[in-house]
Amino acid sequence: MPTPDVTVSRSATEPALVCGRCGSRSAPGRAFWCATCGRQGTFSYERTPNRRLRDLVEGGRSQSGIWSWGDLLPAVGSSAITLGEGDTPLLPSRVAGPALRLESLFLKVEGTNPSGSFKDRFQAVSISVALHQGFRSVFCVSTGNHGVACATYARRAGLDCVVLLHEEAPESFAEACAVLGATVARVPASERDDLMEQLFADGWFPATCMAPFPIPNPYGIEGYRTIAYEVTRDATREIDAMIVPVGAGDGYAGVARGYRDLVAVGALDRPPRIIATQPIGADPLVRATAAGEDFVPDLGETAPSIALSIRERESSQMSRRVMREVGGDAIAVTDDAILRAAALLADEGLLVDVASSASVAAAGVLVEEGRLKRDAAIVALLTASGARWPRPSSYQFAGRILRGRAADLRRLIL
Repeated sequence: MPTPDVTVSRSATEPALVCGRCGSRSAPGRAFWCATCGRQGTFSYERTPNRRLRDLVEGGRSQSGIWSWGDLLPAVGSSAITLGEGDTPLLPSRVAGPALRLESLFLKVEGTNPSGSFKDRFQAVSISVALHQGFRSVFCVSTGNHGVACATYARRAGLDCVVLLHEEAPESFAEACAVLGATVARVPASERDDLMEQLFADGWFPATCMAPFPIPNPYGIEGYRTIAYEVTRDATREIDAMIVPVGAGDGYAGVARGYRDLVAVGALDRPPRIIATQPIGADPLVRATAAGEDFVPDLGETAPSIALSIRERESSQMSRRVMREVGGDAIAVTDDAILRAAALLADEGLLVDVASSASVAAAGVLVEEGRLKRDAAIVALLTASGARWPRPSSYQFAGRILRGRAADLRRLIL
């Protein structure tokens, strides 16, 4: 077994896996279904935060990434794996904010994580739990970012890895996963769920998202709580709203639960307004929220969208439940608004996954519609780098790509 990267001490109140259907509690472990009601995939990881969270938030930036909050994360003892994930920049917007007439827009830039996305927070925790529980192999399903993060941390931990890659995922993601030692499987969408069930039955750890995915993983989303902790620690003023691009909803649920912790320990009087954003036509969480429903529907199919990494027909019931708990909201945005936001971010020097731009697009729409004040302090979560994501055909490049003889090119450049 490889040498772990970090040893994490424990001081938080004893954690438990809590069934979202019957409410029964059990000790964290290898069980991924409720022994009381027999339901699979309903667990959430729950623990009571302690005063140390407040001390860490008030103590300034650390050098330990997400594991500086380690005793608030799932217990992994000496098995914590890290590549320096977390502690990502919180930047004031110099271009997108003024262009959208937003007076205080801040950008949480998750593309600086080791594999290029906020999924590193998820997989650092998830793979550490797998190692701690004695698993030797892991699997996930992904449109790209999640799979590369899984392959990255599995490689670091010395675990075998299978990535079931979405049929539309760019080949750059398949190559990255393979370079990192993972087996990449591009199988028909109709066969992926059955394959995941078989891998789990064969003893593979599900480094997957929460439900509606089969064999959902209750541990990984705990890594996203640290985004809320970092923003609260690093913000120069009180944050009024945080906007999170949402597919299945793990990121939203994790961030919201992090803010819930901060209120519980007195680090905040109230959470900011935490707002989910999805592309129009792939917006199940938005529809449930607009209708005031507790249950998030399965859309059956989605409309086409450039925002592949958040283009989902289903979002988790947990994300809706946590949204209600923190008084959150949701909004759908057009592809045109997402593309414009991506171009504005490029003008700031930020190359992001186009889907990440949905948070900035949503900020503009929310202010334009009067749902947020123009002078509100807004944090837009930029979930991933765009380095592996090709631009859609409708994207307008600010620069040029020239090919030809040197003399011709010099004439065009000068």
